[in-house]
Amino acid sequence: MKIILDTNILLSASFSKFSTSARVLEIVFQKHTVLASFETYSEIKEVIYRKKFDLYLTHEERKLFLNKFLDDVHLINPEEKISACRDPKDNMILELAVAGNADFIITGDQDLLVLNPFRDIKIVNPVDFLEIIKVG
Repeated sequence: MKIILDTNILLSASFSKFSTSARVLEIVFQKHTVLASFETYSEIKEVIYRKKFDLYLTHEERKLFLNKFLDDVHLINPEEKISACRDPKDNMILELAVAGNADFIITGDQDLLVLNPFRDIKIVNPVDFLEIIKVG
């Protein structure tokens, strides 16, 4: 399957290796294709380096996380502009999903979750994703 992990899921997984998000990351990177765009990667990079996260991650941990992420994802260059989300910043996730023919968007963002499904792409939170694929 082709899967998109929203920034909130990636951050949650990087902060706690025992979180549901971390479990999802482990599964999707082992068994599925994770999609990203330069735009979504830029957002992840900008957010993870925010000062407020200094308590959770060192500079080196952030760098390692981003390098591993970039090595393991399939980069897509979306061309279609989409304006379906009530939070315009989240449209880049939908654009990536459509361009990459994604099966799932995994997110904790209500602005995206309310769109489930979007053009036959399932938008679910981590707990629901694990239930769908029957992993506890």
